[in-house]
Amino acid sequence: MSTLFKSIICIIFLSFIACQGESGDAQVQDDAQVVTAKAAKIYESLLEYARQVDQHLADGNAPQAELLAQDKLIPECQRLVALDPNYESSVAAALGHGYYLTKNYNEAVTWLQKAVEVDPSNYRNYKELGLAYFNTGDIKNGQDNIAQAIGRFDDEVNRQEIVQAMFEIGNTSFDFGSEYVSGGEPTKGKDYQLYGLGILRLAYDLDGQDPTLLKQIIAFAKALEEEEVVKTYEALLKE
Repeated sequence: MSTLFKSIICIIFLSFIACQGESGDAQVQDDAQVVTAKAAKIYESLLEYARQVDQHLADGNAPQAELLAQDKLIPECQRLVALDPNYESSVAAALGHGYYLTKNYNEAVTWLQKAVEVDPSNYRNYKELGLAYFNTGDIKNGQDNIAQAIGRFDDEVNRQEIVQAMFEIGNTSFDFGSEYVSGGEPTKGKDYQLYGLGILRLAYDLDGQDPTLLKQIIAFAKALEEEEVVKTYEALLKE
């Protein structure tokens, strides 16, 4: 075989390899573009789900908001992050919000922590993070994040929303404790009841006006035979 012929064969072979490489690169690029387009479409749909969830909440339809978060918002966020992890920071708040609505508070804490890192100016993320912490039994982090929320937006409506949410958390915890007591676990039950009372007292510290909140604190304190607490809040009720 002549040297020239060998050279031609070699050139053809190398060209074939180069073309294969270019074809592979083009395929990777095409695949990336498909993923990018698909991710953008999913992101648009989850933004719409988030808007619908907020609208249900604004209309006072919390059960429908929770259902939509469970069936649509959370799955779309998970699908998007699985497809393109770069979207994780973009959907952190939506995921945190969705998990909070569906009462998955540990997951809510995880994602809302990411949300406040991404956007430290957003008081709503701090508010929901604080409430999520309260629901997990973490008073310290709950207080810290509620303080951050109020520090960023000290508005009467915002305070009342927080107080109302804490009122519900306190009542739920106390009722949960009562179930343990009636079920033969008095120590565990009392811990939950004391926690519920503590949350209500923190809520009153934020509000300081609501007589319904005061009366509930007094009722819980009487049930727990916390006489000093009863005296303190009965005096406040008379003011």
